[in-house]
Amino acid sequence: MCRDHKELDDFENTMDSRPWYREEVYAAVDKERRYQDEKHGDENRDLGSLILLTDAYLDKTKAAFARPAGRHKALDYLRKVTALAVLAQEKHGVFTRAPYESLNDEIPF
Repeated sequence: MCRDHKELDDFENTMDSRPWYREEVYAAVDKERRYQDEKHGDENRDLGSLILLTDAYLDKTKAAFARPAGRHKALDYLRKVTALAVLAQEKHGVFTRAPYESLNDEIPF
């Protein structure tokens, strides 16, 4: 569906006007993961390929955000990026954050 700039502005203002709950975010990412599984099956992707694919979609996210009225498309790509990161951890493992880790991280997350 093609939206004009006014419609996109209205949609984006609505998105900004309320909090997004973690459960909603997780549900959207889970739906994206199910879509990925349906589209690609159980492809055995190595970790490097998944990191590169995630990075490619992150580049698309940044490019979309740089365009006028690109916030909606950037958020669409960001959901895909998040789901790809989840896939990588499903296939290759995940570590929980140790309590002391945040004190030593170079990036403050």
